Amino acid sequence: MPAKSKQQFKYIWAMRNKYKSKKNAPKSMKWTFDKEWTKNVPFKELPTKIKESFNHILNFKSFNEAVIEPYDFSEIISNIKSMRSITMDELKDMFNDLDVEFIDIDYFKSKLQTDKEIELVPVNMPHIIPGLRFAAHNVYTNKMYICVVEDKFIETLNGPIKNNLLDLLEEILRHESIHKQQAEKRPNIQIRNLENSPMQMKKYFSSTDEIMAYADSFITQCRKRGLSDDRILDLLKTGRKASWVQDVYSKMDPEVQNRFRKYVYQYLDK
Repeated sequence: MPAKSKQQFKYIWAMRNKYKSKKNAPKSMKWTFDKEWTKNVPFKELPTKIKESFNHILNFKSFNEAVIEPYDFSEIISNIKSMRSITMDELKDMFNDLDVEFIDIDYFKSKLQTDKEIELVPVNMPHIIPGLRFAAHNVYTNKMYICVVEDKFIETLNGPIKNNLLDLLEEILRHESIHKQQAEKRPNIQIRNLENSPMQMKKYFSSTDEIMAYADSFITQCRKRGLSDDRILDLLKTGRKASWVQDVYSKMDPEVQNRFRKYVYQYLDK
């Protein structure tokens, strides 16, 4: 596939100059050495940035629902990465004013209001990363809950995979902050999002609220891998997989797939 913008064209050559050969390039950058991206491409005729080429997409489709910008947790995550070690009390203090609470599973269950919500709490689900169980926005308290096993979570946070855990935590918090704002925009509507379970994949991932939040998660995952916005758009067009989120939505009904793409386009167009 040829480059779609001057920005992408320059990025490809920058990666080629950096890594010198496809063999030396990391897995996520090997694509930049495929000749089809630059061979016989009329550089002068390309739009400057991919955003310019988004216009025909946004005009062609019905994009009448604005995406919600997630909260920016990058500074606090960066600060924690710079710390040699951290305690749970210090972590809780740092997030105290952000409506984020690190809690255990019993506390999480105590803040639910229906039998179905309590029944669906993934008590036996394996930890995502040692000590990190799951996360959810609670519509009753308007808090973003990170469910952890405290001792194990802090051990992991101060261990060799600290940065991996913090990158995942940032992605999770962005995701839940979108749900928080979705609920705040509908104060007079009772949302039963905690009665949906990821174990019921089709119903859960087809929720409009989840599609929007996972569109941001998909972009976050791609950017953490060093992929440009141009490359993310190309992934949607070609179907090449770069994220488990993308894989999930590729198996959904066409209407759900189209909505997922729509939200990704909108986020990239901001």
